[in-house]
Amino acid sequence: MAKLLRRKSKVLVAMGSCAHMGGIPGLLGDGAGLVYDAFSPAALAEVLRGLLDDPARLRRLADRRPAVKTIVDDGLEWETVYRSVLSGLRKGATAS
Repeated sequence: MAKLLRRKSKVLVAMGSCAHMGGIPGLLGDGAGLVYDAFSPAALAEVLRGLLDDPARLRRLADRRPAVKTIVDDGLEWETVYRSVLSGLRKGATAS
């Protein structure tokens, strides 16, 4: 099914990221994604069938997807956070 969706729309649907679990629906925002019951294959099939039946909706969702950071960019971002935390710890240690 994912191969068919990719071929039709050039978009890969991330199955697990759409599950109606935890805070994921809140992260999607209003209309930014589709949720389904993570424990219901029938619910997932319904969501995927809906996308196959409505390629325009799939395209709209794809157009709203956020850019994905590369692993290098993510690593650099975390390095900045760690350096900031360490810097704060060092400043606190010298002030004591």
